[in-house]
Amino acid sequence: MYRPFTRIFTLVIASAMLLAACTPQAAPAVPAEPEIQTSPAALATVDERPAPITPEPEQTGFTVTDALGREVYFETAPQRIVLTGRAWFQLVDAIYAFPASDERLIAIGDRFQGSMDIFSLLDSNFAAKTLLDRDASAEQIAALQPDLVMMKSYLAESQGKPLEVLGIPVIYLDLETPEQYQRDLQTIG
Repeated sequence: MYRPFTRIFTLVIASAMLLAACTPQAAPAVPAEPEIQTSPAALATVDERPAPITPEPEQTGFTVTDALGREVYFETAPQRIVLTGRAWFQLVDAIYAFPASDERLIAIGDRFQGSMDIFSLLDSNFAAKTLLDRDASAEQIAALQPDLVMMKSYLAESQGKPLEVLGIPVIYLDLETPEQYQRDLQTIG
C-alpha cells in the first residue's frame, strides 16, 4: 500500500517541477529612459549640419597570399610573369587556365613532358617566349625584368630567395592536392 502512494507522490512532484520549469517567465522591467527637456533657446544653438565626411584614401594595388603563407603586395596586376624552376610544367597548366596568360607570360622552363606543339595551340605568342633552364640563375631571370616570378614552394630557399634579394616579387605555389590546387588557383587569379 505504501508503494503505490510513493510512486504517485513522486510522479506528482516531478510533474509540478517540470511544469514550473516550462512556464514562461515574466520579462524583467526595463527602466524607462528619462525624458530630456530642452528650452527653445538651447535648441536654437545646436548646429544641425551634418559633419563633413572625410573620404577614405583610395586603395591601390592588392595583396596575394602564396602557398608559404607569405603576403606579396602588387601595385598593379603583373604584366611580365616568369615560370621557372623544377616542376614548372605543373604550374603552366594552371597558368594557361587564365585568358591573359599568353600575353603576360614572358618566360618558361625549357623542359617539357611531351611535345612542345601544344603550347603553340594554347599560346599565340609562344615563339616569343624565353626558354629558361630549369636551374636558371637569379641573374638570368632578373635580366628579363619580370614583374613576378612563380615557382614551386619547395624551391623557396634555393631559387626563390636570391630573386627576393634582388627585389623581384616571387609567389610560391604547390598544386599537389585538390585543396592546394583550389588555394593556388585563387592566388593566381
